[in-house]
Amino acid sequence: MTSFRRGDIVLVKFVFADEKGAKQRPGLIVSTDRYHQGRRETILAAITSNVGRLLVGDYKIKAWRDSGLLYPSIVTGIVRTIKHDMVAGKMGELPASELHAVENKLREILALRRRPRPANTRRCGRSKSRSARLTPIDAGGVKPPQPAHVDNQEPRDSIQQNTVKHEPQPVPGEFLIL
Repeated sequence: MTSFRRGDIVLVKFVFADEKGAKQRPGLIVSTDRYHQGRRETILAAITSNVGRLLVGDYKIKAWRDSGLLYPSIVTGIVRTIKHDMVAGKMGELPASELHAVENKLREILALRRRPRPANTRRCGRSKSRSARLTPIDAGGVKPPQPAHVDNQEPRDSIQQNTVKHEPQPVPGEFLIL
């Protein structure tokens, strides 16, 4: 088991390509505890103090001092899998709101999108879990949508025809996050 978690900012020892030296750089752990179980690797996003340019997929950290960083920094869209033993230590933690913003940037550059919630459900409770439980909404006497027609029969009225719901279809080249 690892001593770091998703959202931790860690110091990583990167070996140069010629293997004649190494440099330590910060990174943001983006893989989950579940991913870490049974693996010797973790997934992280690179962090840079070069705030002069902001590229697609980059996120400028607002709470950089509170997160344990020495300088104003950017979480980049550069994602890498590393061995656990490359992590030299934990520097700090990214606040949840900023981790959420980084997740949105990763979705953008990887063409991932969240699957829309069905229209007849709502979030319930104030769960701290990111995957809040969904429950049916009180319909107030409204019937669930019915198919517009069966066996090539015309719909009985236009209201029934307008209640047909279609599941979202993925755009070619994108994934749906469930």
